[in-house]
Amino acid sequence: MSLPNIIDTAHLPENLEFSRPIYLHHLASLLIVTLYTCVATRNFSSALTILFNRPAPALSHWLCCAHTFVALSGSLVSLLRKVFPFFIPCPWQTTILMSLAVLGEPAIIAVLASKAYYSRKRPPFLRILGAFASLISGTIIFLGLWGTRVVIDTPWVCNVSHATWWFLVKCLCVDLPINILFSTCFLLVMWRQAESMEPGSASIYIVLGRDGLIYLTVVSIMGIISVSLSLSFQAWAPHVHGLHFILASTLLVLQMERGANRPQAPPPEPLVSMSQYRASTSSNHPVRRRISPVSTTIMDDSYEVASVGSIQRKRSVTSFPQERQYTLQGPASPCHPTQILLHHHHYPPLRDLPRRRIMSLSHTIHPLYPPFYSHHHTTASTIP
Repeated sequence: MSLPNIIDTAHLPENLEFSRPIYLHHLASLLIVTLYTCVATRNFSSALTILFNRPAPALSHWLCCAHTFVALSGSLVSLLRKVFPFFIPCPWQTTILMSLAVLGEPAIIAVLASKAYYSRKRPPFLRILGAFASLISGTIIFLGLWGTRVVIDTPWVCNVSHATWWFLVKCLCVDLPINILFSTCFLLVMWRQAESMEPGSASIYIVLGRDGLIYLTVVSIMGIISVSLSLSFQAWAPHVHGLHFILASTLLVLQMERGANRPQAPPPEPLVSMSQYRASTSSNHPVRRRISPVSTTIMDDSYEVASVGSIQRKRSVTSFPQERQYTLQGPASPCHPTQILLHHHHYPPLRDLPRRRIMSLSHTIHPLYPPFYSHHHTTASTIP
């Protein structure tokens, strides 16, 4: 049973019949494409918000925005094709969608390569990898656009089966090996970086799951799955490819949002010179510290002196046996002597300094290293 002839069928193929299944298929396709467009719009707006809210956006942020823009453009073209099927010819739609597919995959590859190349703990071979990634991305774009132009000139440009085979060859011969290569390199880099920060902890697997596996799973495996489903269900081939791009862009945006919401480390406090410290401990200074020889341990906010000549992170309370020890009393001050010498953890311990340098330091920081002082110098009244 055909629908009433209320549509001008002059531009339609002769063998096209309006039946209820075709109408329902068209309606379902319209709903799916509308959903894709809404998700792609949300991803693109979120990517732009994160990009412009960062003081110094990285290259990966720009590339993520480029990929979300590609996904949004493809969904908009598909939506316009469904709503206005007679104003956007099929060759135009095929040209735009194939061009976006050619531009979208190198954008994901470039995101992966930039993350691996600009990581802090990168091995030397990643210098070559970054340049190789740029060369491969440019080659893919050039060959893909040239292949798209060749496909457009063929008479079967609107044949879904031939277009699906074109996507299959592209995914198997170009996307899959390159994505696996860069995904493996990226997983290696993230493993080394996570091990250097927190050895033996579960955060290594969290970092790998959040970053590297996105590209290895979504970009490589989902591309093959989408093409295989397209061959089986050729009528739904554009929607399967759209799902691939929408899913990849959504995961990229979620990764960007997680990184933007990560708490930033506070800036380091400025170092205090010895002249400022002496001025702060003068008699007329409001935050002068009093020292009493009745305590067990001298501790800083982030460091402790475990023994004479060694400095370590504060993990347990360590005392000085058989030595006179002191506690610094009073409000916290940036002129604390421990902040002068222990502000950064790369300061050398006293055992690595010459003996003359140790004795010169002992005349200034005797609250931290009391064994260098005789007993008549270690009273609360004589210590400044």
